[in-house]
Amino acid sequence: MLGARASLPIARLKNHFLQLLKENDVIVVSGETGCGKTTQVPQFILDDMIESELGGNCNIVCTQPRRIAAISVAERVSDERCESSPGSKDSLVGYQVRLDSARNERTKLLFCTTGILLRKLSGNKDLSDVTHVVVDEVHERTILSDFLLIVLKSLVEKRSNQPGRKLKVILMSATVDSSLFARYFGDCPVISVEGRTHPVSTHFLEDVYEKMEYCLALDSPASGAYFAQHGEKWKHASSSVNNRRGMKNLVMSSWGDESMLSENYVNPHYSSDCYQSYSERTNLNLKRLNEDVIDFDLLEDLICYIDENCPSGAVLVFLPGVAEIEMLIDRLSASVRFKGASSDWILPLHSMLSPTDQRKVFQSPPENIRKVILATDIAETSITIDDVVYVVDTGKHKENRYNPQKKMSSIVEDWISRANAKQRRGRAGRVRPGLCFCLYTHHRFEKLMRPFQVPEMLRMPLTELCLQIKSLHLGDIKSFLLKAVEPPKEEAISSAIDLLFKVGAFEGHEELSPLGYHLAKLPVDVLIGKMMLYGAIFGCLSPVLSVAAFLSYKSPFISPKDEKQNVEKAKAALLNENLDGSTSIIDNKQSDHLLMVIAYNKWSRILQEDF
Repeated sequence: MLGARASLPIARLKNHFLQLLKENDVIVVSGETGCGKTTQVPQFILDDMIESELGGNCNIVCTQPRRIAAISVAERVSDERCESSPGSKDSLVGYQVRLDSARNERTKLLFCTTGILLRKLSGNKDLSDVTHVVVDEVHERTILSDFLLIVLKSLVEKRSNQPGRKLKVILMSATVDSSLFARYFGDCPVISVEGRTHPVSTHFLEDVYEKMEYCLALDSPASGAYFAQHGEKWKHASSSVNNRRGMKNLVMSSWGDESMLSENYVNPHYSSDCYQSYSERTNLNLKRLNEDVIDFDLLEDLICYIDENCPSGAVLVFLPGVAEIEMLIDRLSASVRFKGASSDWILPLHSMLSPTDQRKVFQSPPENIRKVILATDIAETSITIDDVVYVVDTGKHKENRYNPQKKMSSIVEDWISRANAKQRRGRAGRVRPGLCFCLYTHHRFEKLMRPFQVPEMLRMPLTELCLQIKSLHLGDIKSFLLKAVEPPKEEAISSAIDLLFKVGAFEGHEELSPLGYHLAKLPVDVLIGKMMLYGAIFGCLSPVLSVAAFLSYKSPFISPKDEKQNVEKAKAALLNENLDGSTSIIDNKQSDHLLMVIAYNKWSRILQEDF
């Protein structure tokens, strides 16, 4: 294990890093995929503090943007240190995420989500017991990490004037735009670390078409002609496992007139000058293509092509959301190539899975069976699946957008940025030279994709952020948020403040009301928090708490891919029960919220009966 750690690129810069840390309060570590920064930098600090006989005073907090990353990194670091699992009596490593914690009084290195550290600030505004804060994946620009940077910048300045109580901050970023954070912290030093990945060959959509000799059918949902004919109905057509390639619209085929599918459509991003070296078939595909639609026929064919023609190695497929993952699982499981035992190694990876199911992606499959991981952007950074050799990137993700005029949030599917694309590509090539198949053109990558993803602070509601600013006594909301790396629009700030007044959380001159004081202490959306407080006032706290937990975390219902009808039957049976478990005479309850409460109460009664 020590040999493996010493071989990481970051190991060569250990002494340089520690020296810079002694001389500076803030350092940016910019490292490529595979350099080892996530697991090694916190250990460098811990080991140095112990060797300097300061281990008793050491308290390192390392933030991760996602729960799965915080847990998996903590487990990896604990394993590298030959300690028991995180949080055990003989381990210095622990983790804390929402609804799960493994730490004790001996914990000196804590991995947690960004929200957990911000919660810690409410009880300890100076983080007086913390010696080092490591903010990992800072380039993701989540709303909480940008908020944390404002707070840390202020704390560093405040504690720098207090002898022996300096706060050291280490920002860890991918190689993209690390200078932005260095400038924000007064041109602090940047350590650049090379990655340890094997070369990754990239094949864009035109190359995939050429290599597979693929023909985009006019009736494919990814065809612009199909979209012109059917409009939004393509979504329903593409969701069916039975919508197989090569099938023509039955009515049109019976008339022998495929031209009714409108061959007049031309992809607005198609330029024949870019594809002169490609075949006529590939040019025709690109000309017909509706780039906003994922071609699941091509995706299925490509995965089967990799399994049939490429050497062993796991395949990681990036998809925008859970619905697309389930759709592709259904299609692959129904294919001849992945029948039988092979279908057990088509693994989903997204935030809605339990930690146990998420860990399956790290396991090795039996010999002669290929592991195929279908993931959202959760697999883009932080976690590393060592046996991935092939990456298939659809180029899409889903992100939260907020309209301050309508005061409404929506989840939209959009193209990723070039920085995201490079991160996804870097997931391949960890064990040997890898291949990345991009289901978008080289022209889109170079000319149409944004350089970086839009920061969450510029596209998400700021309600909870405004509440926390007042709770932590950080001053005027607008003045505080304008100190951000990239400040949000004043319109968005005003919209959030207006909602907090309407909810009753603010009164007077943006002062916390008694209701706002309690809402700020609840780690939930302000509307859910208000529901919980009113539930306590009106004497129905228990069912309201159940509803709040499910709404703010995830649904308690699991829908296996082959059990959807049985799931609906089970839900219908539950709806015939009252909250106390007795059978309902009136079959008129159609509330998802009541269903959650009934299911929780029944589960609780079964547990009590067993014990």
